Amino acid sequence: MKIFFYKSIIISFLIVVIFKLTISNTIQSYEKKIYENFNKQNIELVKDKIKGEIELAIEKENYFKKDEAILIKKFLEKISAEIDRAN
Repeated sequence: MKIFFYKSIIISFLIVVIFKLTISNTIQSYEKKIYENFNKQNIELVKDKIKGEIELAIEKENYFKKDEAILIKKFLEKISAEIDRAN
């Protein structure tokens, strides 16, 4: 029984060490990348870019080309019909 207990402890310890050396390092590298991409400066840059794009869109006379508008209209009509059937 003692041998089983010792083997279990050793195997558990090895599993933890292997996890820390492999999966944990990978997770930490991805966390680091995420934190780097979502720092305050980058968030402000994205906000400014979105604001600029919205201002450009407001100045446009037409948002869509004719074929795009037809496609969106058909899609919205289909959604509307499906919603009406649900009620």
